[in-house]
Amino acid sequence: MNKFKEFRQARGYTQEKVAEMLRTTQQTVARWESGRAEPSLAALRDLAVIFSTSVDDLLGRNPFSDAAVTNSYFSLDDGDEHFWGHFGVLLAGEKYTRWYPITLKQANQVDVAISRISPDEPWLAVSTLNNRMLLINVPKVHRIHMLDDNADEVANDWELGWDSYQGHSLEVYRALANWAMAISDDEDEGSSKTFKEGLDELIKEEGLTEDLVYERVIDTHLHFTNGQLRRSTPDREKLFGALIQVECSAGDFVFDLSEPEVGLTSYVPAKAICMLDMPLYQVMDAAKEDNSELEQMKAVEDAEAAPSKVSQTTMPKKRGRPRKR
Repeated sequence: MNKFKEFRQARGYTQEKVAEMLRTTQQTVARWESGRAEPSLAALRDLAVIFSTSVDDLLGRNPFSDAAVTNSYFSLDDGDEHFWGHFGVLLAGEKYTRWYPITLKQANQVDVAISRISPDEPWLAVSTLNNRMLLINVPKVHRIHMLDDNADEVANDWELGWDSYQGHSLEVYRALANWAMAISDDEDEGSSKTFKEGLDELIKEEGLTEDLVYERVIDTHLHFTNGQLRRSTPDREKLFGALIQVECSAGDFVFDLSEPEVGLTSYVPAKAICMLDMPLYQVMDAAKEDNSELEQMKAVEDAEAAPSKVSQTTMPKKRGRPRKR
């Protein structure tokens, strides 16, 4: 079930307003909301930008949240998956805190998770609104901050990155990655003229180059406990695997951050890392693939079990041998 109507109403827009923004008709928007028609990927991306969310959230298939996530202050049904403020972490050897925009729900989850940190379970996973999934070895960092957007800035420690205030729609990061990797519109299933113009404007305003997009959007950053930083591009399945390890493993373990495309096998002891900074869109894509595989396996199991159930319920009962008189 899509969430077009919920997003539109939460934002206070009429169908006519959305239609005007998308250069389509009110009737078309109404059909999308009712499920009688499906928008193209280009239209979905435009909707995601309008509502400061992702296509996955619009379609109700975010693998990490049943509620729709948005970078804006508004939320659906008075929920908590909206912009709240910033998560900050000060790493070894650095002078300033790294700030990341997060939702109210994520802020509450961090509060709970921090209280449970122990020597056996030192890791904290934080999903941000600017395309990052952070895996933090809490005892190995110098400080963690949580700052409500209504609060004053931290004195002498408020340096924000190009997208660190509220972030962008996840579709913007996907499009930037495709641009840097020279993926054509045909390969990428197309984008609207409005979307392309907005992307071009962002690239010019921020002075983005292909190398900068790789650094800020595509690459994974390994922050080591000795203060060193290494950038890499592990397979997205490896990134999702790292998240699963952090959430399920106790004690010492090893991250598999191999890069099959360049023929590099890479294992990193978790205790050598103070923060693993991964691109959220890649982790989400891997999680969706994993969920899809599990659903397919279940469907096969159900299909294999179905005939035996049918035979048991439809087979006529055996009649007992008549008693001899």
